[in-house]
Amino acid sequence: MSATNEPIITDASSPFDPTAKADVILRSADFVDFAVLQYLLKLASPFFENLFGDASPDIVKDEKPVILMQEHSKVLRPLLLLLYPSAPPAFDDIDVLLEVISTSSKFCIDSEVFLGSLRHAVLISPVMQNNPHRLFAIGYRHHWTDICKAAATRSVALEVESALHRRIFGDELSHITAADLYVLMNYHREIADLALRIAREIDSEHRDGGGSATSQLQVAEFPNTIWFSSKDIPFPISFFKDHTTGCKSVLSTRKIWVYDSSNPADPDVFTVDVPAFFYDYILEVGSRFRDKPSKDTILDPGLFQKAVDKAIRDNSKCAKCREDANNIIRRLHDWTYVFARVVEDKMKEVKLNLNFS
Repeated sequence: MSATNEPIITDASSPFDPTAKADVILRSADFVDFAVLQYLLKLASPFFENLFGDASPDIVKDEKPVILMQEHSKVLRPLLLLLYPSAPPAFDDIDVLLEVISTSSKFCIDSEVFLGSLRHAVLISPVMQNNPHRLFAIGYRHHWTDICKAAATRSVALEVESALHRRIFGDELSHITAADLYVLMNYHREIADLALRIAREIDSEHRDGGGSATSQLQVAEFPNTIWFSSKDIPFPISFFKDHTTGCKSVLSTRKIWVYDSSNPADPDVFTVDVPAFFYDYILEVGSRFRDKPSKDTILDPGLFQKAVDKAIRDNSKCAKCREDANNIIRRLHDWTYVFARVVEDKMKEVKLNLNFS
């Protein structure tokens, strides 16, 4: 308030600023003026039809009637953005999101178009990354399948062991049943089982790959899932040629199982040689993935840099390795994204058994 106890009124930013095409102004509880078109808001809800119809022009600004709202600008702005043909709002604060949901219900805004825009905004907002457990409960309460699935997927990338702490769910936990919570718990368990299986199979297929380079089986005969395609391995056969005597890339090779991607109908499984630093990198990826089942684990830049540093350290005396260094790093980088997609696709096969009542 100013010295005369008059509120300081500010104008909202685009698309609700004074230059906007508008015929009415909504003034928020914290004295922010939003210039809007009545027609667009009336299309969204009969609430606005009544609001504008009952308004008396006691306050006029820029020849437009000013309507006093009870809502704070931090709530009113994202709500109006969802009603306008504009970029969706970014929700950083889940409590603001909850207020927007509550206000939209109060304003009787329940069209599929609006709810679709709201869910889309949530899916791409920081709240999905930071508050997936609370969003799962919110999604379950409102029967929003897409929110529940995205929140469940994101939640497993966080600390799984803390998933049942009440503080992670906030007050939203009181709005879902034990059966609803079990859906997420069971999803976490199945993802954890998958992560453990991936870690074990990555480990075992490498340790079991110590046989002859000509070892070959049909995929159907192999007891584990083979995670690596021969075309995706970042080290072609030519990689091991023309190295300096004593090069660790050649002396410390390991064998891993791969499948022949050239024959997808009936692929063979065989072993190929890879440098020790790549072998160690794969095993560490598997181990880390067991504890944090997410593609982010595979794409962890720290893990990648560790492998690169080991490659450079092991092969600093080899002229061929020094010459190929940039290509090695690029191929290894590309491989991590290929492998991340493979694992992510496998994780998508785990079903979230929603049962809205």
